[in-house]
Amino acid sequence: MLALIDHAQLGSRVIVVGHSRGGLNARLFTYQHTDRVAGMVLVDPSVTEKLSPATTLNYVRTYERYLGRGQQMQDCQRAALQHALQSEAADPLKCLDDFDTQGDPREEALAHAMRSMETRPSYQATLFSERQNLFYPIDDQGDSTDGRSIAQADHSLGNLPLVVILADWFKASSFKGKPTAEQARFIVWNTQQMQRIVHESTRGSLVEVAARHYVQKERPDVVIDAIRHVIELARSSAADQGQSTP
Repeated sequence: MLALIDHAQLGSRVIVVGHSRGGLNARLFTYQHTDRVAGMVLVDPSVTEKLSPATTLNYVRTYERYLGRGQQMQDCQRAALQHALQSEAADPLKCLDDFDTQGDPREEALAHAMRSMETRPSYQATLFSERQNLFYPIDDQGDSTDGRSIAQADHSLGNLPLVVILADWFKASSFKGKPTAEQARFIVWNTQQMQRIVHESTRGSLVEVAARHYVQKERPDVVIDAIRHVIELARSSAADQGQSTP
């Protein structure tokens, strides 16, 4: 990522924006290259958790659920290798995103392009690998590969401008009914993780939004406002310190 930034000549310091797994990558990059980051926006970022009998409630059921989802993703990878995934065909394995009917031709073209990309073996292999690194324990403490990386790199971000956007899936208009007890526990746990990230910076703030995971699609205004806010803070800091603005 650093090589890409330098090749693109984006300047000595940049604003980093990451969604989902990209949020985890954005955090790792910022921890390792704090001097190159002027601000950060995390959009419903992925977080790691320890998966062990000592730390995980309903450990066996949770682990079985992870294994089941991992098996599904491995099946998707095999199907893609066999060219069995088609963007316009039925998707019994549920490997592709299920986009609603799009009224805007541009949205329809984007949905088609996304599903076409998801049929590629390289895409499905990346999804499977990312899930393995994010969730599956590699030591007796229950840390995953990504969890260990975060723990080793995690440190205070000082006064770095930071906005964390938390999607409350269960308040989204598309969610029907009430969250289960397990889902309610996840909401509490996930909110605590987001708050912990926010507190890594003295200028961190948490924005909660009623939306599902793809906040940038459902509420692009929230993401745009967050980016603008971080840019303004970063420019203000740069001006105070006599640095070039990002």
